[in-house]
Amino acid sequence: MRETAIDRTIDGIAYADGVLYVGMGAKTQPSKNPHRVNILGRFDAKTLKEIAPRAEFDYGYETKYGFQNIVFDGERLVGSFYSVPGSPGVVFFDKSLNILGTATRACNQGFDVLPPSMRRDGRRFVRATTRMTKDPAAVSCEFDFIDFNAAVVRTFHERLSAKTGGPFLIAHRGCQSLAPENTLASFVCAARLGLDAIETDVRLSKDGVLVCSHDASLKRMFGVKKKVSDLTADELREFVPTNGNCISARPKEMLRIPTFAEYLDVCEKYDKVPFVETKGDVAVVKPVIDELRRRGLLRVAVLSAISFDHIRETRRLDKEIFVHHIFSKPELLDELSAMGNAGLSYNYKDLATVPDGLVERVHAKGVKMCLRAGDTPDAVAKMVALGLDYVPTNVTIPR
Repeated sequence: MRETAIDRTIDGIAYADGVLYVGMGAKTQPSKNPHRVNILGRFDAKTLKEIAPRAEFDYGYETKYGFQNIVFDGERLVGSFYSVPGSPGVVFFDKSLNILGTATRACNQGFDVLPPSMRRDGRRFVRATTRMTKDPAAVSCEFDFIDFNAAVVRTFHERLSAKTGGPFLIAHRGCQSLAPENTLASFVCAARLGLDAIETDVRLSKDGVLVCSHDASLKRMFGVKKKVSDLTADELREFVPTNGNCISARPKEMLRIPTFAEYLDVCEKYDKVPFVETKGDVAVVKPVIDELRRRGLLRVAVLSAISFDHIRETRRLDKEIFVHHIFSKPELLDELSAMGNAGLSYNYKDLATVPDGLVERVHAKGVKMCLRAGDTPDAVAKMVALGLDYVPTNVTIPR
């Protein structure tokens, strides 16, 4: 057994990559911030030597007792705490102790964070409610689950507003310059390079599984004269692209046709906006919406389509999700405006041909706008100068 002297009370402890993350109580701030903040320290798991500096989590409101529980979910750490009065909360932070988000719930009971091995979907927290009575034998404890993830998710609008230092970049079909389009390899590359959103195209396979493929046919990308809709999801996974960049540098499992669920896993892991284009029959829209709703992503995702029937169906199914009409027409602007939370693109191949005042007229209707595609620094600069809201790109990466 190893021992080390610590000058504060120990609360929750989590282990991640050779480091112990230790809750160390709460302390009162100076008079200019007259509320208590949670303290968190890091220790080398082998030597138990503290890694400076300690973090002080200041949420802007009173907390109590410090972190009661901390877990590591493979990418981020989550700590639970009590605020005053009676509003337990969670804080999400990375391994460098940067806060990623916080949330509280107004209730009189505390709760703990479930470790990953006890969570079905990696997103839930357990609240234990103890009911005290005069008779000790009658004391009961009840458990229920709370999903805090939606409380800390930034919406698409919030992400656009918060973007500074450059345009909001959308990786069209992933990062095509470093991997074949619409593959897990292209999605992961885009995420790691720091693009803000990852775009994909979604279709239904023969057995009703949502899969990522721009074309209805496998001919262009896989050299196979078969249709996506004629094959099951398992059959589709047998093919590896013959067209695209850096194929030989990527593991085969990262090159197969991914499911929509696998694409969303990447977006969630790296906290990227899912920019989803629905393809084929309008029936594809409902399962897409259902999956986004199940994951709590309706407020952050974008559903786009060339078919305006898909846009109408999306808004019929959900009033919240941001919709984007690709290659829209002027006569549809008022309808998009009435839908709310909407954007569009027009089919101008040359930015020099964009009519004067067009962006301003679209914005006056409360509609966001982009054009395709920001594939050179000059094109991106012109799009920013035009006042466009986001920039789809096939090759541009953040500087």
